[in-house]
Amino acid sequence: MLLRALQAKEIRAVGDDRPRRVDVRVLAATNRDLLAEVEAGRFREDLYYRLSTIVIDVPPLRARGRDVVQLARAFLAREAAQQGLELELEPAALEALAAYPWPGNVRELQNAIARLATLASAPRITVADVERHVTARRRLPSGDALPTLEIEALERLAIEAAMKKHAGNKRAAAAELGIALKTLYNKLERYAGEGR
Repeated sequence: MLLRALQAKEIRAVGDDRPRRVDVRVLAATNRDLLAEVEAGRFREDLYYRLSTIVIDVPPLRARGRDVVQLARAFLAREAAQQGLELELEPAALEALAAYPWPGNVRELQNAIARLATLASAPRITVADVERHVTARRRLPSGDALPTLEIEALERLAIEAAMKKHAGNKRAAAAELGIALKTLYNKLERYAGEGR
């Protein structure tokens, strides 16, 4: 049906007995190499050639160091405005952010800047702040070995560790975890309801 819509520019709505003409542009995004997927037989070749009129390759954030700097400044300006603060990143902090691999791409950078804006000790965010709150490897309380592979249990351990580390300060714990404060409140409320 999608191929027909792309090729013939017509669709048939559920329950309709006649097709309708449509004039649309389709934008599709993926994090996979579709040509490789076609060659491996995991993506339809005819669909690929109908979708690939113009292909824009956007490399991951780790390959765009200059973009990291610009995005970090923009995210920090937004955080500063929301918190009513004057914040800035020192040049060495920007270099450290640009050198970090950003496995979570732009979303991870955005959360990291929110964390820095909340937890940094001064209005001027230093490379030490970046190392402490962004690039440092975080470990679960149990050390190197994971106590379980159950996602909810690991999430709970991380939340409990962050709450303990920040002496119950929910805003600081949420910033460190990279989650919304409301999300943290909801999870803590659920844990309390479970009686632990």
